[in-house]
Amino acid sequence: MQLFNKDWGPFPHKTVRRHENCIHTANFSLQMCFIVALDDMPRQRFSDSQMQFILWVMSEIGGRNVPSLRALRKFQEKLALQFGTRTIEQRSELGNVFYTNDIRATLAMDAANPQMANHFVVYPVLCPARITNSWETRHWLELPLDFLTPMVRNGAQLYYVNELALLDLGDFVLPYMWCTWKGTLSAMCRRCKFCPHWNVCYTNACLPGALLNQEYFVRFFSTSQHAGAAEQLAPLKEQILSTHEEPYPCYHAGLQRSCKFRIVMQSLPADNPQQSEHCSHTTGARANMYCRRCLNTRALPEDDDLTDWYSSHFKPGIPRTLDETRASVQRQIDFACQNLPQEVKAEQKSSGVNDPIVSEWINRILDKAKEITKAAKLDPQNPDLPHTPDELTEHLTKWLAEQPGDHVSPLLASSGMDPHKHTPIEILHTVLLGLSKYIWHTLYTSWKPEQEQLFATRLQATDISGLTIPPIRAQYVAQYRGALIGKHFKTLTQTMVFHLHDLCSPELFTLVKACGEFSAVRLPLVYQLPSSRQQKTDLHTLINNVLDAYGDVDPLRILDKVKLHLLLHVPDDLVEFGPPVRSIMEIFESFNAVFRLCSVLSNHLAPSRDIALTIADMDRLKHIVSGGYWLDRDGNPMRASENVMCLLEDYPILQRHLGWGALQKAVPGASATRSQLSHLFSWSPQKHQMLQGTETLSWIKGKHVVACSGDVCKIGAFIFFSDISKTTLRIGRIMEIYCPHKSKSLSPFVLVTAYTVANERHPEFGMPILMQPQVGLQLLLPEHIHFIVNVQHDCRRSSGCAPTGTWQVRQERIASTRTVPVIVHKDTECYLINTHAFHNAARLRSALPCHLTAPTPVKEDRQDWHRKLAGRAGNTLKRKKAQTQAKRKVTAGNKKANREAAARERAEEVIEEDEAVSSVSSGHETESAGRGSGVGPRRAPARRGRAIRQAEDELSLSEDGQDADAVQSDKDYAPPPTKKRRRG
Repeated sequence: MQLFNKDWGPFPHKTVRRHENCIHTANFSLQMCFIVALDDMPRQRFSDSQMQFILWVMSEIGGRNVPSLRALRKFQEKLALQFGTRTIEQRSELGNVFYTNDIRATLAMDAANPQMANHFVVYPVLCPARITNSWETRHWLELPLDFLTPMVRNGAQLYYVNELALLDLGDFVLPYMWCTWKGTLSAMCRRCKFCPHWNVCYTNACLPGALLNQEYFVRFFSTSQHAGAAEQLAPLKEQILSTHEEPYPCYHAGLQRSCKFRIVMQSLPADNPQQSEHCSHTTGARANMYCRRCLNTRALPEDDDLTDWYSSHFKPGIPRTLDETRASVQRQIDFACQNLPQEVKAEQKSSGVNDPIVSEWINRILDKAKEITKAAKLDPQNPDLPHTPDELTEHLTKWLAEQPGDHVSPLLASSGMDPHKHTPIEILHTVLLGLSKYIWHTLYTSWKPEQEQLFATRLQATDISGLTIPPIRAQYVAQYRGALIGKHFKTLTQTMVFHLHDLCSPELFTLVKACGEFSAVRLPLVYQLPSSRQQKTDLHTLINNVLDAYGDVDPLRILDKVKLHLLLHVPDDLVEFGPPVRSIMEIFESFNAVFRLCSVLSNHLAPSRDIALTIADMDRLKHIVSGGYWLDRDGNPMRASENVMCLLEDYPILQRHLGWGALQKAVPGASATRSQLSHLFSWSPQKHQMLQGTETLSWIKGKHVVACSGDVCKIGAFIFFSDISKTTLRIGRIMEIYCPHKSKSLSPFVLVTAYTVANERHPEFGMPILMQPQVGLQLLLPEHIHFIVNVQHDCRRSSGCAPTGTWQVRQERIASTRTVPVIVHKDTECYLINTHAFHNAARLRSALPCHLTAPTPVKEDRQDWHRKLAGRAGNTLKRKKAQTQAKRKVTAGNKKANREAAARERAEEVIEEDEAVSSVSSGHETESAGRGSGVGPRRAPARRGRAIRQAEDELSLSEDGQDADAVQSDKDYAPPPTKKRRRG
């Protein structure tokens, strides 16, 4: 018997047969109903990846008839057709493509809904007096905000929806809709609360670097919106040092036995301000002692000899030591206990040491000194209070010793490391968001709009094969040129040198070229120890080239930006920490997404606790499904069952959500073919003599082939390959890939065009030049391909490449009628090997002759060059000093004029008031005389005299050219006499 369940229509149903009877079950309909509701919740959105993961969990925990994501989407499309809702492709008159939902069908559905028809309101209304029904405001809230007014004007100020605004009460809000409330224009806002957090995360340095670049291996220690990084590092230090006193027990899964371990902190990767805080270093753009690694200073020398002082910024200074920093911190504490705040500031300024923990305790000590000094003045006979400076120092020192906890940064205590040496120079914030960002700012601020558009057009024509970067969005880079992030600067650093001809000065072009050469060399994943000395020498040359070239563009830039000076310390980190890419912060920046979700889903009553518990649960899950061991109550190791441990290996969806990826490289020699059978063909007997005997086979054109390095090489890519003897490397370009159809025994063939490398570098780019010989095509096997290389067209030498072509813009994944200009290369045989490319940089330098890749100094005589830069910098400093003095003089003159006008105005007001009082008093002169009182008539002259004397004093003070505040702060200023004159 078959029963039709009408309660769950229109959701699909399934039937199951038991013996000879056909019995309907409503489970599938019920599940589909709830799954569709779950997917269509307006306040709980799920991506396709998340929905696929939910459906997979439901099926794995025993759910029956759980639909797949594809079945869910097909049913939703069918449901949309049944209800008449249509999504229509539209093309505007300007050629833009977009999609719309039929408004007629949507309104018809509202009218057909019995829950809405009786309360159908046509016009949106906000009651000016009161609101009695929810639909009066609900309709406005549910309208798409794009249909409403996005901006209002209040005087000269413009306010936009979804733009941060500050209320008069001091709260930050996001206005999302403008409305009329009580007859006035108002905004409906969402309140914003900004809760900054300091996160402490770490990775296990005993793991390979390829694993540490995965989110799965990032570990979380703590976070807080109240406690700073130094405060959170204190318990971390205690836990680390405790393992040295008593090693921590664990079970070694590889050795299958119990063991103990001790923790050693290798380095402190962070952004530059945070690393300065780790070093107890003064942070700030204008700090004299600006470097956390050495003792270089911005302070001008007293003998006005700028050459040696300026040259000192182009080389590492005297290294900072942990003992000197501790001594400076102790001197600051001693000065604070002596109640000498000015001496504390002088010590911080002269040494560049400003520990965050010590600064807090110094403030407490100074506040305590004020409190005790005030109490001692009120009670001079109290023997328990200090009454002399020595007694005050002793009292404050004893009070500080009685306070619990550490009084200095935990990294300055016995932590087993020197923060000055163990804060490696970080690539993301120092190079990409430092050097590259500064150069990019100098470029685009000097361009006109047409130059920006020309650069964007050239940038879009870049060949990105062999760069391992996402497709370039040149218009986005040009439009948001001042808000780019690390991935954009990674693209610009490798490619923008090819597009700057006629767009910048020769000095700036030299700087861009030096930046690209340095960035490509400092990124290798492996440094060979036998050649490490030569690599370190080359790195010194490249860094010197960057700084010397930047000095030619702006001599004062190295004084303003500490990140430029920090580049000088990169060679010292090679042996200490390995390649700089191992200390990169990108993986920790990526982990912020996990932390952010944990923070958002917390109730914010105890956010640090909630986040720590949540991430601990995540780590526990990762440990269980990874087959990790844990100890039971009796100390015996145990692990999950085989079925649980197979989850991570058998289900890639679980791997992706846990941030783990197996170290699987593309198989060298593998290839991918095109799916359409129309690409099938057969060899002709006369074509390609090397393939005689394969005429009976069917061949299909391939899409890519995998090189020995694991690079995926597509058609048109430039590669380094070897001949049959595999003795020499040559460079060529893949023209075609031929794969045998339905034959696994025969290897694919690659058709390449061989090029030769010129013996000389390009005179302007300094890169190797490719020349195509007059020979035919060459067939290769995939195992002959070594690696891919990026090659760019030399548009500067061809002098014919211009944006004369057009390209049809794709919108919504289809071609629109809008077009944009594109570069058309005139001479297709002008190519340069891109030595600024990060990918395969070490392989490229080993494949090419040394004289084509070795760095050459930008300035041969650096000492003489620095002398010239010092002269230019000195002139600039003198000019800026003169401008500052002139501005200060103008400001002082304006203040003087304002004081004189205010003094005259006060004197005139007093005279007018006295005249008014005199006129009133003259009417009562007879009565006052009869009483023998003359106070009324005599007050006016006295008051007028005081006002005139006050005005004369202020005028005489302003004539001296000094501000009253400046006089009060002058050490030589004498205090006024004891007898005080009353001033108005």
